[in-house]
Amino acid sequence: MEYVVFEDLQSRKHITDPNDLPVKIHKANCHFYINRKRNAPTVRWHGLFDTVEKAETYAQQLGKPWKRAQCCP
Repeated sequence: MEYVVFEDLQSRKHITDPNDLPVKIHKANCHFYINRKRNAPTVRWHGLFDTVEKAETYAQQLGKPWKRAQCCP
């Protein structure tokens, strides 16, 4: 299974704000990733990562809160 990291670029706040949007880890076969708009200016998809641990490590390096996407259990 491969994984990708989703980052919402409209959330310009960082972890100091409780309303900050976390980056989310999705499976590469997730419909949100498969049906994404290419080159959208408001979001960024990072990856492919071959393990969820590698995706988590990358997500942490972005300096924002992160979590696994609820649509990808």
